Formats: sequence, C-alpha cells, structure tokens
Amino acid sequence: MADLTSGSFNLPFDTLVEVRVSATNSQGTSTVSSVNTSGARTRRAPTAMAVPVKVSADETQISLSWTALISNADTGNSAITAYQLYWDNGSGTTSLLLYSGTGTTTSVTGLTSGTNYKFKVRAQNVYGFGSYSSEVTI
Repeated sequence: MADLTSGSFNLPFDTLVEVRVSATNSQGTSTVSSVNTSGARTRRAPTAMAVPVKVSADETQISLSWTALISNADTGNSAITAYQLYWDNGSGTTSLLLYSGTGTTTSVTGLTSGTNYKFKVRAQNVYGFGSYSSEVTI
C-alpha cells in the first residue's frame, strides 16, 4: 500500500498512516500483518482552480488562460492529467465541456458580439477531479 485515497478518516493531506492488513476468504480470516512502518500517505483530488482569465477578445473570439497547479499541496501530490474548461455558449448554463487537456490556454471562435459567456475550470489527477473554479463572465 503506497497511497491512502479514501475511507472514513478525517486526516489532513499527506498525513503518514501506518497500516496493518488481513485477508478473508472462504477458509476464514488470516492473521493481521505486522505494521507497515514505512506507512502510507493520504492523497486527494486537486484543489480548486483559480478563475480563468481573458487573454484577448474581439467581436467573435475569446482567448482564455488559467494558472497551472504546481505545488504538491495543490495537485494532491499527483501529476495533473487534465484541465477541463466548461462554458455556457451564451445559454446561461455553464455545463458544456469546451476544452480538456494538459494545456492552460484555449480560444473560442464563432461567438456572437454582445453576448455574455461564462467559463469555469477544474483539474484532474489519478484520484479524481478537483472543485470547479468560480465562474467568470466575459
């Protein structure tokens, strides 16, 4: 056991946990192992992202960027496997996936002048998705 990712514990991120295990099958339950003195560390999905930022915009296009998560505390001590940018395409409901990848910029084209568009972003690692950023309206 290397990473502790879920359970009924309330431990802070990266807490060292020493564990013992046993196995159960049709013959019964084994004896409990000795303590894993190297321990396991609590892990989690990434933290919430900062709001996406408008890089540029014109009548029919918006370019956006967001800050990559870098510190172990923010990434959940796991590499970020994707950032997902959602938007509302002018409909008012921010639920459409616009971008999914490891980059931190994208452009949206074919927009209608004078329409407000909302955007939010979240990060993913091997433990799951982090919380969405707050929405930004552009």
